[in-house]
Amino acid sequence: MPLYTLQCPDCLEISEHFMGLDDNSLIMKCPECGHGLTRQFHRHYMSDLPRIQGDTVSGGCNYSGYYDEGLDCWIKSKAHRQAEMAKQGVVEYSPDPKYKKFRDEQSYIRKHAKPDDAQAVRAINEQKKAAATTRRKEAVDKAFDNAPLPKLPEL
Repeated sequence: MPLYTLQCPDCLEISEHFMGLDDNSLIMKCPECGHGLTRQFHRHYMSDLPRIQGDTVSGGCNYSGYYDEGLDCWIKSKAHRQAEMAKQGVVEYSPDPKYKKFRDEQSYIRKHAKPDDAQAVRAINEQKKAAATTRRKEAVDKAFDNAPLPKLPEL
């Protein structure tokens, strides 16, 4: 049985009760005033509570940013992130533009085809194979370009 947090509308007491998944209409008693509580109407959600992040200021909250594990520091804004990346000599990841054509065609097919369309699935798979073939061909060509040539015996 899940544990539900219910809030009494009269005394605003918050209490926890074990209730089954199908017990929407089960009436529980408030431990303070005895008012009837049901999960359907008196559920207290944690997301409804105010959250304070960072230092508080008059009139609201000050958002202090987030911790970026890759950069190993706190980030306050996009500009701060860009400056920190430049300071650490890191660049933003961007996929290879040669394969953008394949990604764009796949996303277009996914967006405009029905989920159970077998022809669209085949077209997406063909795009994946074409991209993989292109990557393999380029990798082989690069390997041959970088490989040292063997010395041939003189005739």
